[in-house]
Amino acid sequence: MSLESDDEEGPLGGGAAASAEAARRAAARLGAALALRALAPALGAAEVAASLDFLMGRGLADPDPAVREAMVAAGVAVVDLHGAAYAGTLMPLFEGYLEKRRPAAARGAAGVDEGRYDLVREGVVVLLGTLAAHLDQGDTERAAIVETLLDVLSTPSEAVQRAVSSRLAPLMPAPSAP
Repeated sequence: MSLESDDEEGPLGGGAAASAEAARRAAARLGAALALRALAPALGAAEVAASLDFLMGRGLADPDPAVREAMVAAGVAVVDLHGAAYAGTLMPLFEGYLEKRRPAAARGAAGVDEGRYDLVREGVVVLLGTLAAHLDQGDTERAAIVETLLDVLSTPSEAVQRAVSSRLAPLMPAPSAP
């Protein structure tokens, strides 16, 4: 059984058989996300980085919205449990995905590749904001995350901008009383 997404027409062609196969594959990917979320408390340092790398590389751009939501939830669970302890390891990983560009062949072409790129950035913003929430207000890593989120805010994607703004608000210090 393949867990691959169903972006291209497979050997089954179209019709009911292909729809059933697509649903089966989506259910398997959903199961993988739910399993990762359940395993989050048992992950060690290497597994934390590997699981988040998997989620960012494959799960956050899943074509099925329910699977994608479960993948983001799994990542949030991992970061909630381990983010503060592994912030120094996770920051470069997250920033690497935010700085990645679309493949050269897809540049200038709208559609699936641009959409996937935005989905990954949107998910990484959520994970980065989750990480920042676990760091102390004066922590330099937290300040770096806020700076990164502000940079990402210039992304032309409205979904990415919404994700950034929802994560920035809780990170801003409360104004002091006069």
